[in-house]
Amino acid sequence: MNRIRLLLTLLIIPLLFQACNKDEEEVVQKNHILYNDAEYSLDDGFFRFIGKLDPGATGFNFDVYLYSSGLSFDNNQFSGTGNMIFFEMFSAVSSELATGTYTFDSNETGNANTFDDGFFIINFDVVNETGTLVDISGGTVKVTKTDSTFEFVIDCTTTNGKTLTGFFKGILEQI
Repeated sequence: MNRIRLLLTLLIIPLLFQACNKDEEEVVQKNHILYNDAEYSLDDGFFRFIGKLDPGATGFNFDVYLYSSGLSFDNNQFSGTGNMIFFEMFSAVSSELATGTYTFDSNETGNANTFDDGFFIINFDVVNETGTLVDISGGTVKVTKTDSTFEFVIDCTTTNGKTLTGFFKGILEQI
């Protein structure tokens, strides 16, 4: 009887220690754009409701701007120098930029869950209107909204055949 009890104890003890292991810590992804083997931070953003651009389209236009800390947006204009990514997105609903995967639409149909214009500007100097402009020509942007927090997962291609990926999570003001 003691042997059975000892055997059960030896089998149960490792399970107890395994259950007590500290849970793996969640990796927090930083807000960034990755392009041409370089990483560019994103710190802020906003979106603007434009409305329906084409009466026959199924989507409602929202322009999305995500940018680095060197830029600021006040009094309806940008100032400073930094990096910025822009998307002209079409939501299925007029009340908000809806959760979903938005796919690049070169035909510019204005249909829901598409975007038809996108670009990334590196080292954009607003006063001198200089910087490196990279046009987006394909890909997807996954948008998730929880309460007032938006999350963007960017997986795009550019007109020069390069990959542009990124992530942004934060509260965006509607302007």
